[in-house]
Formats: sequence, C-alpha cells, structure tokens
Amino acid sequence: MRIAVVAEHIHRWPWHPSRWATDLAGGLAARGHEVAIVCDAIDDPWSVSERVRVLRRRPGRALRSRQPIRFVRWATRTGAPFDRTISLTRLVAGDLWIACEPRSWNSFVRSVASPSPATVLLEGLSRPWLPLALVGEVRARRDGRSRPVACTRIGHARDGEHALPLVSRLADEPSSTARGMLRSALRIDPEQVFMLVSAVDAPARRLRDLFTGVARLRHSAGVVLGVLTHEPVRVLRLGHATRVGDRLRILGTTTDMASLLAAADLAIVRASGQSGRFLADAIRMGVPVLCEAGAVGASIVEPPAIGSGPVGRLVRDCTPAGWAGVLDLVLEGSTLRQMAGAAESVSPMMAMDHLLDAVERTLEA
Repeated sequence: MRIAVVAEHIHRWPWHPSRWATDLAGGLAARGHEVAIVCDAIDDPWSVSERVRVLRRRPGRALRSRQPIRFVRWATRTGAPFDRTISLTRLVAGDLWIACEPRSWNSFVRSVASPSPATVLLEGLSRPWLPLALVGEVRARRDGRSRPVACTRIGHARDGEHALPLVSRLADEPSSTARGMLRSALRIDPEQVFMLVSAVDAPARRLRDLFTGVARLRHSAGVVLGVLTHEPVRVLRLGHATRVGDRLRILGTTTDMASLLAAADLAIVRASGQSGRFLADAIRMGVPVLCEAGAVGASIVEPPAIGSGPVGRLVRDCTPAGWAGVLDLVLEGSTLRQMAGAAESVSPMMAMDHLLDAVERTLEA
C-alpha cells in the first residue's frame, strides 16, 4: 500500500505529538508499505527511517512561520497520488485522521494564560496566521464530513470516534547498570524512592499541589522527586516555597527517556499531557504510575482494562491532601513492588506493533 503521512511541522522533541508521524511512517515502511511523510517542515529529517521519503514544502521555516492555507493546498496535491492518507494535522482530513495536536485556538489560549494585556497582545501579534489556521481547520472538518474519513485519537476518543491503542516508542529494557549510575549522579540513595514527573507541557505553577502533597508525606525524607521541565528556575523556587527543595532534582528535558526511567521507581502523570507518551513509556519500562484521572491513557491504569493487577493508581483528588493520601498508600509496604511487577507484565502491550496493527486494519477497511 502507498501511504502518505501528513503533518504540518514535525518537531524534534520526542514528547511532541507530531512525532507520531515519524513513528507511524517508519513502522509502516518496515512492514513493506511505500510510505512518504508530507510536511511543511521537519526539524530533524535525519531521524526518519531510510525507507521513508520525506517531502518538505519549506525545509527552513521558522517555528511560528506558518502558512496554513498554502500548506493545505500543497499537501492535498502532494498526497493525491497515494492510496491512503494518514493525517496528523487538523488542517487536512485524511483517510485516517488522528487528532493528536490541539486546535490552533486552544493552543493560543494556553500561551496567553496570563492576566497581562501586554502578553496577550504580543502573543497575538506573533501569530498573524491564526485567522487563516482557524479557517483551514473549519474547512478540514467540513471536508471530513463530506467523505469517508476515520476520525480517531491515540489512547482516548470522543463520541463518534474510536481510539487507537496508546503505545511507547521505547524498545529497550532498563539496565541495572544504568539505574545505579543515574541514581548515583542524581544523589539518590538505594533505599530512597525516586519519583519522576513530566512538566514539559504545563506551567511550573501547576506543580504546587503535588509539591505540597509530597511535603506532607509521613516519610517524606525517603522520597526524591525528579522534574522534567522547561522552567527550572521557577520549579526550584516553587520547591523551596513548598518545602520540598532538598528533595527535588531538576532534570530539564531529555531525548533519552529510557535511561531516565531506568532510575525511577514511580512515574507521576499529569492531565496536562497531550500525547500520553510519558505514561506509555513508563509502563513500557516497567515503572508503575500515579495518573490524574483526566490524563490521556488513564484507562490503562484500571485493572479491568488490562487484565492484570494495578500498574498504578488513579488520582481523582489533586489537592495537596489528595496527593499526600495516595502517595502514602502507594509507598506503604509492598504496594510499590506489586505495581512494578504488574507494569512489567503489561509492558509488551505498550509495543509499537499494537498501534501499527490497528492503523493497518483501519486503512484496509
């Protein structure tokens, strides 16, 4: 089958939703399909499988230099000769339309979550293409309703959609050597519990309730909290304000999630995440999770959904008291070891092949 995978701007960050384009393209090409990525730009074309053609409209475009309508016209024309089209952009309705990125308006609203009128004005001026993007998204939805289009999401779905399985791109199991080296570098004692939370797609201030809950733990001295973030200074200040500064490890961001998860005993998944990949990566590496009830992939944590013991706990009360209560429960006795064993048994379900199987079935239907 000749398949075009359409995405607007594919970022280099492994946690960005646009990375599903390279994952799907590489996996489908390895299964014998003729695959091309059709995009406006890609930050790291060298990371794409050699079996995949990369068709770029504007290779050197800047991050915010969007031309939505022009891209739609070009992508529609470029993808026309292919048998099937997988679209990961809200601007183009493909035969399989995976809504993995936020709408342009929602993205803009999140970026101006500030009471300052000056911030709102500057952010608006930096997006002169926003009205065209909104028009393009409306046209795409209208186009999708006028022809057979399978609308879906990865890990969760809304009414009228079906969900594709949430998977991880990680394949290697964590090594005991890497675990020991990383914990030593991060000054984590062998008997301490290392908890890892990702805040790369949420403001640092949203960690306040979690930090306050950690400070209230009965045995708070026995835990270390690692934070993946773009705002290290703000996270550190928040840590000192909530009295967990000595237990924080500010990690910035990383492209080697497997090595970092090798050192972790527990992953904390926030509802602000867009792709659910952090949750899938943690379970893939056999790390149990605490997951906010509204997070992408939260249903995986429920035992009936996976056919094993709990791989973690859902957190429905995200107040400081709620975080402290569920953490005290998880860290009590053998609970954490049992959840880690369940996560290891479920790890094969997070393999990329499960997503590729579902995509092939949809395209062949």
